[in-house]
Amino acid sequence: MPSPTVSKDLERLQRNQACPGCDLSGANLADADLKNIDFSGANLSGSKLDRADLTSAKLVNANLTNASFEGTVLNDTDLTSANLSGAILNKAQLSRLTLNKANLKNAQLSGVKFSGHFNEADFSDANLSDADLSGEPANATYLEKANLSGANLNGANLTQLSLANANLTGANLKSAKLDQFTSGQLKDSSMQSNLKGTIMPDGTIHE
Repeated sequence: MPSPTVSKDLERLQRNQACPGCDLSGANLADADLKNIDFSGANLSGSKLDRADLTSAKLVNANLTNASFEGTVLNDTDLTSANLSGAILNKAQLSRLTLNKANLKNAQLSGVKFSGHFNEADFSDANLSDADLSGEPANATYLEKANLSGANLNGANLTQLSLANANLTGANLKSAKLDQFTSGQLKDSSMQSNLKGTIMPDGTIHE
């Protein structure tokens, strides 16, 4: 049973079709139509949003820790500065997404296809195995210890990117844009075991 506060805010959401600053922690919003809803600053930690439609929703500064978004539509959604640490986003639709300064530490993003803006997003320790980030900008994004095995980063902008101890086994980095900082990280001896079978920016395969 949701708490009285959550129940009250669920009623507010239904009545106003907007819920900035709401407490919806642990709420079950699976399969809900939440297009264009303003959840700015809301607490949705631990909530179930599986298969919900959040197209063009606004989740700026929202608390989404450990929330479940499996199969959720997040196209054109604004998640600027949102906290998605530990969130599950496997099979989510993530086109034209805004994740600037978002926290996605330990998030589950296996197999998803991204497009949008990720400047200063933190994907440390996140699972991005088999994810598709081809051609996407990622300036000053953090990928320390992230699992990028099998990920497609073909043509991605990897400048000013932190890749320390990231797992890039079997990833595709062909034509990826590097700067002195990121190219230096890929050449670091501590990274070599995490590059087995990786297609490097020049098209060669790392052994």
